[in-house]
Amino acid sequence: MTTATTSAPALTWSHSRGETFGACLRRYYHRYYGGCEGWRADAPADARHTYRLTQLTSLDQVLGNSIHTRAREIAAAVVRGRPRPAYSVLLDRTRADLNRICRNSKNLVAFARDPKRHPVLLSVYYGRGLGQETVDRIRTKAEVCLRNLVDCPVWSALEGCSPESVHVLDTPGSFEFEGTLVWAIPDLVYSRPGRPHSVVDWKTGRPDPPGAFQQLCLYGCFLRDGLGLDGRDGYEGQVVELAAGRAWTIEIAEGDLHGAEVRVRASIDRMNGLLQGSPAEPRPIEHFPLAAKRARCPSCPYWELCEEEIRATGGPTP
Repeated sequence: MTTATTSAPALTWSHSRGETFGACLRRYYHRYYGGCEGWRADAPADARHTYRLTQLTSLDQVLGNSIHTRAREIAAAVVRGRPRPAYSVLLDRTRADLNRICRNSKNLVAFARDPKRHPVLLSVYYGRGLGQETVDRIRTKAEVCLRNLVDCPVWSALEGCSPESVHVLDTPGSFEFEGTLVWAIPDLVYSRPGRPHSVVDWKTGRPDPPGAFQQLCLYGCFLRDGLGLDGRDGYEGQVVELAAGRAWTIEIAEGDLHGAEVRVRASIDRMNGLLQGSPAEPRPIEHFPLAAKRARCPSCPYWELCEEEIRATGGPTP
């Protein structure tokens, strides 16, 4: 079992960090503290081990990241007044991303040496292989998502915007909330005259509507406090479900921004409750218990760190 042996970074917050905290405190510990500075060659062995596990991925995750990259490429072309990349070009690029992770996964030695540059598939790392059914499902999903991305009405709306009114973020943005840095990376932000500022969230999986709404409200806070976009007329949030070929829009009002702040504040307070000392360090790992429901534990990157304890309590096996 790992323990934090390097200086913990200052607490920051993001929607995904908040979700991890709420779902499994043990995974939260491993993700944000156990692998701290594990990229360093001189880091403790347990930190390097945990950091390596953090780089494990899945074909769905790789596909999601690739589709988001394709969306940024289309947006950049529209903003610059250039032709949008053709569907066939986008599909070839996404297939290249998927093929690359499959090739990487054949070289676990390179992964052990430099996991950031040579990530591998979780299923391969844990010896479960990559079934043809999964490959076929991902291939079909890639084609459907890219077709719906190309045909998305967002691009027509974007063509009527000035370049300076469009924000395509490829790295996380941030804003400060009551002394804590909050990270946010909306997929696309654009503004049209006489309309609320719009923020788009591409989804390649099946989104949880309440969670998607909370994420959009956080993005509203980022538009206001991170990008400085006036929200006197509110904001408009768009969720585009690429696998399903549908989209839905919500209005983000001042009350929704306040609700997001309340949620972030409460989450930060709970996270701080598991820190101690000055500078703040995480409490011992025993304060970060395993999730109550453990059916999905074998699909967690940190399975091998928790496996013995889970089996001892009658938990699931792969």
